[in-house]
Amino acid sequence: MTTPSAPEPVPVPIRVLLPGDQEVVAHLWSRRQARDGWRYEVGLPAYRNGPGDTVEPAEYRVWVRAPQHVRPVDGVSYDAVPTEYLERPCRRGTRADDYLCRLCKQSPAAAWDHCHEHGYVRGPLCGSCNTREGTGLPYYFLRLEGAALHLLECRGCLEQRTLPRRFHTAIVRAHLEQTERHGRCPREPYAREVEHAHGVRRFELECSGWHASRWTKDVTVPETAALVQAFVDAALASREGRPSPGPATAAG
Repeated sequence: MTTPSAPEPVPVPIRVLLPGDQEVVAHLWSRRQARDGWRYEVGLPAYRNGPGDTVEPAEYRVWVRAPQHVRPVDGVSYDAVPTEYLERPCRRGTRADDYLCRLCKQSPAAAWDHCHEHGYVRGPLCGSCNTREGTGLPYYFLRLEGAALHLLECRGCLEQRTLPRRFHTAIVRAHLEQTERHGRCPREPYAREVEHAHGVRRFELECSGWHASRWTKDVTVPETAALVQAFVDAALASREGRPSPGPATAAG
């Protein structure tokens, strides 16, 4: 009797960066960890000749480097994407519930939290903290005591002095709220991302002071990377008791 083959996984959308600052939404089929980073198998939209003179949609699959050539789509979960790790995320026989949660330090851990971009284990988390890290709002998660240092338990993030991409917008938003002002108004504005296209994040800032006002601020990819790196450096400095290197000025 023939055993039916397993159904092919359902792909999820992902943004792929193309030459010339172009960007296209493709299908992410799988991902594989290599010694020099990650490879993502993406299906790029294409067309082929159909019967007669018709043209029908098709898909061109190719492996691309991550995170250099891919960006997540907001609101899409990548937890179910077939993933091959270079090494096992956690040791066999080591139970997470043998430990206290690394973040709240109160509840028994329920799972080994790991970085979905590099595959390295970060530490044991309780169910509540694991949910906050995985699906909560990054802006508020980063405000939790020890949250940034927990994310940096990933060896890949630590070596590259970065954090997972889903936290980048939150870091830029916090920086703009700390540094941007409307005229001489001392109030911190409220910032939110309103557009992300061609490698540029556009934020709308709103000041609720006496003269209420709104304005926009564009932040490029290099500026975002500099802000994330400065955020990481400040977190590491606080852990080691060193003076903070100060805020980045890339988007100032």
